[in-house]
Amino acid sequence: MLTTLLYLPSAAPSYSTTGIQLEDLENELLLIMQQNAAYSFGSAPNFTLITNPAFNKSSIDFYINRGYERAMADTARFQIYTTSAVFPSTASTWNYVIPPSGSPTIAMVFRVLYQPVNFPYKIIYDPGKRLIATRDFNFYSGEGLLSPYTFASYPTTMAISDDRTQLWLYPGSLNAGDTITLQYAPLPTPGTSVPFLVNNTDQPVLPSDTRQAIVEWASYTLWLRMREMQQAGIAKQNYSQEIERIKYIYDQRSLGDQTGFMDQLDALGMPSALGFP
Repeated sequence: MLTTLLYLPSAAPSYSTTGIQLEDLENELLLIMQQNAAYSFGSAPNFTLITNPAFNKSSIDFYINRGYERAMADTARFQIYTTSAVFPSTASTWNYVIPPSGSPTIAMVFRVLYQPVNFPYKIIYDPGKRLIATRDFNFYSGEGLLSPYTFASYPTTMAISDDRTQLWLYPGSLNAGDTITLQYAPLPTPGTSVPFLVNNTDQPVLPSDTRQAIVEWASYTLWLRMREMQQAGIAKQNYSQEIERIKYIYDQRSLGDQTGFMDQLDALGMPSALGFP
């Protein structure tokens, strides 16, 4: 039988005034892991007071960043946080390594924009339309046999490789200097605009109402390492519930829903000002 244990701090937790930082996540994780001597909400925890060698700062930060990475991967489809990467085309090229150097790793691509040289507009490639699955791309390109020999001013269709490391164009880029823009959900990547959390004041890029998922996954993996399977099961359940809550908030039918606009399906059932649907 599972028994839920509740650990309360001696004082009410208070987060940093600038938002939830790495030190706040450290404190909450230490609280969950019952390291009562170390946590200090409102400031950095005192790791020197911990006697268990499994809970030093480096290990705690490692599991927090694993939770950060997992939370961003599992919420990528909700487009909670997106970024863009822009790079130029190369003449007679049909496949590009993505993302370009210095950009965070890709979790999910939502759109690609292509602007040929001297074109006054950008061509949009949306998933399911011009941005298609790899199997469909292979059909268009003759299983890749036509790709090295077919080029045009702009591609008819595109695909993202299954490992999300290449962008395929068909036809390929005829000219150099065309502008290609990737719009995507990123994963934490060192040396980019979405780095891992290193310093005490570092903050996740995720909104504050989604950051609890980071701690829940970190506690799950830590309980596993300690072979506390009951507590690991509780933590994993908490993480799953947190992802469902995030889905409920952010999985909008249209991008305007999160700003409070009426749902498109609800609008169909509303009478118009003239008294008829």
